[in-house]
Amino acid sequence: MTVNAGASKHGEYFLVGINYGVLYNLFSFFHSKSEIFKQPEFSEYSKLFKDFNLKPQDFLTVIAFQFIFFHEIAHLVQLKSTEDFSFNENSPEYIESENVFSRHVHEFDADWFGSCKSMLASLKLLEDRATFPIDGVIKQVTTLVITSIASYFIESSTNKPLYFEELKHPHNFIRFLYITEFILLLVIHNFPTIAIAPNEITSEFLRLANAFFFEEKDNPFINFIEAYQNKKSEINIYIQKLKKQASQHNHLALQQLHSKDMSSN
Repeated sequence: MTVNAGASKHGEYFLVGINYGVLYNLFSFFHSKSEIFKQPEFSEYSKLFKDFNLKPQDFLTVIAFQFIFFHEIAHLVQLKSTEDFSFNENSPEYIESENVFSRHVHEFDADWFGSCKSMLASLKLLEDRATFPIDGVIKQVTTLVITSIASYFIESSTNKPLYFEELKHPHNFIRFLYITEFILLLVIHNFPTIAIAPNEITSEFLRLANAFFFEEKDNPFINFIEAYQNKKSEINIYIQKLKKQASQHNHLALQQLHSKDMSSN
């Protein structure tokens, strides 16, 4: 899966550019996994979306696309502050090796906004169209939203070894770990009366993601599990470092686009 998108400023205009093949790539990937939802252990997801006239693979496609779009919207907010975020990656002057940690903080911020908006859109779908109690499906929908975004990152990792303060984006494995936390916190924040068990949702996501990648050569999901087991402490320390730095900048989406239905990370 190759996904290309970017945010840039041209004169007075702030633009989001998304490669026309993005939706096709997402659609192809998730629809190639459609048989998984016919298996008895995952059939509840197909039943869930009959009420919406949707298939699970369509839902996964839309969520991943929304995440990409809203991620870039957050970058537009960041670009409005040229003093703090002057390194536009689409600019001829951009140098990938410069300001690495600052770039990671801005990606962390954009990932927060993209994942929160994607989850909120899913909740809105439930509120508007569900004919069954939302309590009974919120955990399943949360699992699918996490699976959609995480699968995009796992598939896009190209088995690149785990790294920390390198390259212009955090490693994909690190990104979907903190994105999982963002989504779980948002659900808990919006549904305080529902007993949300983060460990149960995480376990279900891991089970579903494993099914997605089980038959792939050089299974990237297995690479993630091994990387996390070997570097769990270092990964958690780096995520906390990103959180701390992100909280100190008023120009980020975390401050500029925060709303009452978004939990603070």
